[in-house]
Amino acid sequence: MNIDELVMLRSLVHATGTVSDDAPPSVRVVHGPGGGLDHVRVEFTEPVALQDLSAGFGPSRELPRAPSGARRAVFPDTEPGDGQRGVTVLAELNRAGEATTLILRPDDFTS
Repeated sequence: MNIDELVMLRSLVHATGTVSDDAPPSVRVVHGPGGGLDHVRVEFTEPVALQDLSAGFGPSRELPRAPSGARRAVFPDTEPGDGQRGVTVLAELNRAGEATTLILRPDDFTS
């Protein structure tokens, strides 16, 4: 998927809370305990430089490492503020700091 398709997918998740059935196989919808959408995972066939993703999502910021050693980055421009709904974009990183997976996480801070 190119950056325009990723931006459109994020918009679709935000607008509808779902992903179309004709999404490519690299797109996986993950449901939460109640059956609703938890997040969408886009697995890249080749690692992608964070700089390339910033064209659509703004600059990234690496998050502290998980206890398992896993590395992730967030695109702060996509995070909704207090009283807003949105779709936060995160990336799972390889050892070289490149994105291997993009995560689209619906967040609702309206209540």
